Amino acid sequence: MDVDAQVGVDLLVVSVGVQANLQLIDATLTTTGGLNLVQPNGVPSLQANVSSTLSLSELSGSVELYGEVDLGIWSDEATISLGSWQGFHQEIPLVSRSSTWPIDSIAYRLYGQVNQNDIGG
Repeated sequence: MDVDAQVGVDLLVVSVGVQANLQLIDATLTTTGGLNLVQPNGVPSLQANVSSTLSLSELSGSVELYGEVDLGIWSDEATISLGSWQGFHQEIPLVSRSSTWPIDSIAYRLYGQVNQNDIGG
């Protein structure tokens, strides 16, 4: 959410002034996940990972001096930065979870009793 403000003087074909931009808040939610085949201690296993982070930025902005010439058939404008600031930033971890399941226990849950010969062991 941004707030823009502009104050200037318009003299027929020339206008000059100051403009400012203030970003009140910007929020970004990033979530990642993955499913991997791993072998901890030589046991084929399925590993699931998920993580989520909330990134917040508040009160960053800029102030510029501007000028514009408008002759009807030709116009031009220019800005000069008077300053800018970064504001405040936070990274808030919401979830970070990893679980690993041996493949033979997954097969057992799906199909009941599983022999080692059935899974290549």
